[in-house]
Amino acid sequence: MPAALINTMRIRQYFVYISRSWIVVWLLITVLLSISLTISARYSLLWLVWGQAAVAILGHLLFVFKRSWVARSLFVLLLLLSALSIYSWFFNASGFYETDHFWSSLSRLELATQSLQGRGSQTWQVKPEKDMTWTFEAKLDSSPDAWDWLRSSPTITLETLKDRVGVFTHVTVPAEQTSSSVKRFFTLDEPLANRTFKLHVGLRTTSQSGADIQLATSSGHTAAFQLTTEWRLFQTEWTAAAGDSSLLEVRLEKLAGLEFDLRELRLFELVDNNWVDLGTGTSAATRAIARVSEEDVLSFDDFMLSTQWQTYTLAIPESSAPRLNTTLLVDPAMRLDVRNSQVSYLDDTPLPPNLLLRDTRQRLWFSNENFTAHTVTAIGLVFLLATQSLWASIVGYLALLLTILMTGSRTALLVSALGGGLLITLLFRRKQKMQLYYGLLFFVAVFLLTSFIRFGTSSFDMLGLNTRQVVSRFDTWGTAWDAFLEHPLTGLPLKDFSSYFASEHPDLPATFHAHNFWLDWSFRFGVFGLLASLILSAYLVFAFWKLGRWAGIIVILSFLVLQLLDVTLVYSGVLLCLSLTFNLLLSQKKSLQQTSV
Repeated sequence: MPAALINTMRIRQYFVYISRSWIVVWLLITVLLSISLTISARYSLLWLVWGQAAVAILGHLLFVFKRSWVARSLFVLLLLLSALSIYSWFFNASGFYETDHFWSSLSRLELATQSLQGRGSQTWQVKPEKDMTWTFEAKLDSSPDAWDWLRSSPTITLETLKDRVGVFTHVTVPAEQTSSSVKRFFTLDEPLANRTFKLHVGLRTTSQSGADIQLATSSGHTAAFQLTTEWRLFQTEWTAAAGDSSLLEVRLEKLAGLEFDLRELRLFELVDNNWVDLGTGTSAATRAIARVSEEDVLSFDDFMLSTQWQTYTLAIPESSAPRLNTTLLVDPAMRLDVRNSQVSYLDDTPLPPNLLLRDTRQRLWFSNENFTAHTVTAIGLVFLLATQSLWASIVGYLALLLTILMTGSRTALLVSALGGGLLITLLFRRKQKMQLYYGLLFFVAVFLLTSFIRFGTSSFDMLGLNTRQVVSRFDTWGTAWDAFLEHPLTGLPLKDFSSYFASEHPDLPATFHAHNFWLDWSFRFGVFGLLASLILSAYLVFAFWKLGRWAGIIVILSFLVLQLLDVTLVYSGVLLCLSLTFNLLLSQKKSLQQTSV
């Protein structure tokens, strides 16, 4: 048999092996995740992990295109995305180009009513140079059961029951809810400072006699109650510490793994040596905040909520700041509907047009700005790998940076600038060196200038690690890692990171994932998720190095660096681009090997 034919057969076998390895690795990590879901009886989520594997495998099997066709198609797509982003930026388009001014996973900009969980913000293009008011209408969503107590997590179940004495609430708390609580609120006409209160509450346990529950109040008082299987009426008395708040929060804490009943919660105040009944309180409150920066709060107040529409007003003192931000904070276990939010000057001075400054981070047709940025980054890197034209690569590189700039994703902008620049330098280092270097210097200067304009001084905190962020990355990473150590075998239920984070950090706004691919999979799937994420990462680095050497390493490291601060590697847009990149490197390697034969 001729040597050339033997070499050709070996090359073909080699590439069949590499191609099959992609499929085998994805099946392996899917099996690992399925084991975790099966052990924890989360069968309904199996379709999700198998669906992700199907996207990766089908993307590999179907994306068999010529290099020139890929380059031209992605070049046109990059230009289109850039044009759409710029159009949306300048003309503030609505509808197709959605931008939330209430940041909520349940809302869209053009809805008359916004559904809000955790935190919602609006930014107003108006100077609070004179006293102002912020008014809005809000109501609790009436669909959830048992609003008589507010839960720190939706996994805490509340059931309204009745016996011969009357109605009571049965509470069941999962064992993994280590920082769980249920709470009620009392709104008073005057500040709490130096007022004496007494609280009555009836409690009994249905799980284990002798269990301890801690009662805590927002005025600084705590008390411990030991439960029995019989009803007991507990009471505690205290004088509130100094403070300006007129809202009293009462919490029952340290409930992990307990089942108990409660009734007859009632607050009294000592007035002229007599105890005055202040009622049973309510389960729902929201905090409204007016600020000009995260650190500079102008005013705030706490409002009681109900299942009926009510109008709320917050007074805002004057400030020299160029714009105003208004924020609503609610417990992540609540769902709040908000409408007709507006600000006005007290002296009826006319407000400027286009008052509401929408969040200018562009998402195009994606569900999230970071999904947009990471998908565009992936598209841009695949294009730079596929194109053989220096000037097309530079134009595409510029379109890539501009599009990501419009999304507001700092990490994606940094990765695209560095990864794309390195790819161009590596792939075109032998062509027109002087023009290339001058061009790259120009685009780096444009990148630095535009990123500073877009982000201000936050450009120097591209990774979002500092404590001035709404939620520091260190907070989310630490919480995810602690949860993994507590539940190493199976992790915690999928899509429950926000509730877990809220229970561990009740003073911080909600965040919906661990902001790290490896920690997020560890949190969700335990040791099986950690092992799967490490296998996938190691395989991608190995395969891209074998197929593309330094170009492949630049591309895959760009993908993985994004995962240090987000969880988008298995998002369909990024995953399809990853499959296309693998196929592109595979075809280029195959072409070179056959040419050498």
